[in-house]
Amino acid sequence: MKFKLRLVIMVFLIIFTLYPLTTYSAKNYSFGIFTSSDSCDLNKFLKYKEIVVDATIFSKEDIDYLHENGVKVFSYINIGSLEKFRPYYEDFASITLSNYENWSNERWIDVSNPKWQNYVVNTLSKDLFSKGIDGLFIDNIDIYTIYKKDKIFNGIHCILKTLNDKYKKPIIINNGYDFIQKALSLKLNLTDLFYGLNKEEVFTIIENYENDIFRTNILEERNFVLSYLNTLSKKGINIYIIEYSKNKNLNKKMIKYYNKKNYKFFISSTVNL
Repeated sequence: MKFKLRLVIMVFLIIFTLYPLTTYSAKNYSFGIFTSSDSCDLNKFLKYKEIVVDATIFSKEDIDYLHENGVKVFSYINIGSLEKFRPYYEDFASITLSNYENWSNERWIDVSNPKWQNYVVNTLSKDLFSKGIDGLFIDNIDIYTIYKKDKIFNGIHCILKTLNDKYKKPIIINNGYDFIQKALSLKLNLTDLFYGLNKEEVFTIIENYENDIFRTNILEERNFVLSYLNTLSKKGINIYIIEYSKNKNLNKKMIKYYNKKNYKFFISSTVNL
């Protein structure tokens, strides 16, 4: 009798201990971003519902494998700056504008240039979509923050609109606060341009890029961003978050908040995603 009682208690404790962990993990695996990963990491991605990868280094078979396992795949694409390691760097180096602070291997690029617009839409994106990706994760729309000129805004708008019209696939843009404010002032329908917004650094701030040093964002700034995201969410924009943190207590706080808001999020311990 005592043995049976101990056994029942032991089983109860195991279930009680594991259940919250399972629930917690499932909620924490809705979204992941792995732009530095390659096909060797395919099985690592299977626990996520949506991921962002650089699909230029993945095959169609890789994407098919992820789809077969229920993973939605967005591909990273950089429209506002030009990375020096890209094979097409020399083709467009002449239309770059300036160095990119904190990222020595990139330069801001003139998005108003028709040659660049055409390449992004009809070569880069075409190649990515031919692999069966579900959508695009577009980076460096913040070129408009660096060069706040009408031609830069119009260049971004042209690329986004053309991508939507041509491929009719969801687009997530990364950051882009000033571009979005300008679009709202012109009374443009944001959902015609992008499906989702990814915001980096809400509860957290990157303090040192080289050494992965992060700090907690000040309350006033955090609340401003959260209010901004809430406004966009009400306009039908899907919200994604990337936080940079090694603080377990802060991570728990962020997870609780984002799950309550039904935002998709990813917490990274390094700036090299």
